[in-house]
Amino acid sequence: MSTDNKVTLKHKYGFVKEVKVGFSWEMFFFGFLYLFIVGYAGLGIMYISFFLAIWWSFGWGGAALFFISLALNTLFAIVFNRLWVQYLLKEGYYLANIQDESKIKEYL
Repeated sequence: MSTDNKVTLKHKYGFVKEVKVGFSWEMFFFGFLYLFIVGYAGLGIMYISFFLAIWWSFGWGGAALFFISLALNTLFAIVFNRLWVQYLLKEGYYLANIQDESKIKEYL
């Protein structure tokens, strides 16, 4: 697997994370569960709130739940990695090298 779509972030305490940029296939396939797995519970709660609000607003049942879930998974898969990188940068992580800086500038 190519690492062209990944950036390396370092924390002042020595933690290193390799973070993907672009579309999140994990988010697309696993939905809100993936948000809780990676420790981004706030966004997971927001996902569930969107899901329930849409479902209750339109009063759809059965098959509509699949399409609501598919739409939300697609939307969150498009924006998740961008939000995750921004969250980590706010938490004190910084870019490990200059090549990653150029990737982030075009991505964010």
